[in-house]
Amino acid sequence: MKKKRILSLAAGLLLMCSSNFAFGQAVTDVPQLSGDEQQDAQSLLNAVEGNKAVEVQRQTKSIIKKYKKDENALNAIGYFFFKNKQYDEAIFFAKAAYERNNKSLPSILLEGDSYYEQKKFGEAVQKYEEAIYNNPEDKRAYFKRVSVYKYINPQLALETMETIKKKYPKDPAIDKTMASIYYHLNDTAKANTTYKTYFKAVKYEDDVEAAKEFAIIMFLNKDYAESYNIVNKIISQDPKEISLNRMKFYDLIEMGKYQDAEVASKNFFGQYVDTLYNFSDYKYMGKLQAELKNIDGAVAAYKKASDLAPEDKKPALLKDLSLAYETVGKYDDAAATYQQFIDLAAPGSLVETYNKGRIFYKALEDSTITADQRKHYIEAGDALFKVVAAKDSSYLGPFWSARINSALDPNNPNEVAMQQYNEAFKRLESKDASYNSRRVECLRYMTFYYFKKDDMSNCVAYADKVLALSPDDSLAKQIKVAVSQLKKK
Repeated sequence: MKKKRILSLAAGLLLMCSSNFAFGQAVTDVPQLSGDEQQDAQSLLNAVEGNKAVEVQRQTKSIIKKYKKDENALNAIGYFFFKNKQYDEAIFFAKAAYERNNKSLPSILLEGDSYYEQKKFGEAVQKYEEAIYNNPEDKRAYFKRVSVYKYINPQLALETMETIKKKYPKDPAIDKTMASIYYHLNDTAKANTTYKTYFKAVKYEDDVEAAKEFAIIMFLNKDYAESYNIVNKIISQDPKEISLNRMKFYDLIEMGKYQDAEVASKNFFGQYVDTLYNFSDYKYMGKLQAELKNIDGAVAAYKKASDLAPEDKKPALLKDLSLAYETVGKYDDAAATYQQFIDLAAPGSLVETYNKGRIFYKALEDSTITADQRKHYIEAGDALFKVVAAKDSSYLGPFWSARINSALDPNNPNEVAMQQYNEAFKRLESKDASYNSRRVECLRYMTFYYFKKDDMSNCVAYADKVLALSPDDSLAKQIKVAVSQLKKK
């Protein structure tokens, strides 16, 4: 799958979860606050949250003086502020503990994690590197360094994980982290394989964030059933979570389960503020409404999708809307909308002119159209195919012109279709054997044409040409039998 396609879908699904990252071992050596330490830390936190600068300065000095010889207390207070998202204070106390012991892993990691939360990634990496240097056997610093490099240098992040995987080959957290890195490198094949290894050791329900990302990978690999299976196993833990409801809706659409998708859409649309929806959401809603034959709903959804879509996505939405019109039998609207797509994305394109013509050809399969509509669609499609035939030397223009003209009266071949099939057959001369089915179609029509014209000599000659390419062709055989019987009379 192309990189742009992967990024587009992932962004549309809103499952690029930066929090989905394994830090390996839990921080088990963080000291706990004693009663006095808890009271002192809470008092200082109240002053910080109250923006009482003078009081903050006074209490900070007091706490440092009180615990200046107690590395554990300083780390415990620092982690208290980290948990309360007061990262400047956490850094201050981490540094104070570090002054007591510059090999202290808790203080080094605390300072690094605080920088990380402040998005000061350079400073964070420096502390993680220091932790690795001081404690090369401790996995936490490796994981934390990777949490930075995952986005800015994913190859280096992957190399880091490969290094520690050699030491700890059976650690599921390493598989999880490597899978997520592969995902962000757009290597969905390796991400898929590695996540499968991870989830042999861990249940989906026990790591919802990783399961979400794995569901995306399954979706991108077009394994919609497995993506849906993953979502169903974790959605009960957070039934209002937008990305899970989005994925469930998308998967059902892709699996063609439109009735179930309609139910899922009600758990998705209208449950969240408007700004949380993206153009892909409305694109899928447009497809659903088209499949449910609700063209007004489809039009409204595609319009909303177009309003939200970046400019480079708008033309594709016009194609989708054209298909929606076609699905409900509004073929003129489908063609008009397809022309809007052509004008916007590919002015003068013969390929797209040909595709527009095929809308009218497709309309002829609709048994509900009137005789007047049928005539109109044949004329409209023929005009487009003849434009292609006149400007392009391929066989496609005359071939499809012949096809659509042959639909005027399937039981009675006509001169226009005969002429166009002849031209198509000439243009097929340089093609290899893979085009024989096209040649056979041309020759079959010529055989039938001469049979209806009572020109049995040419009829048999063309029937033999058909059988030379397709020995089991039933029409050619039947016509030869009929000609033989006519000659006996």
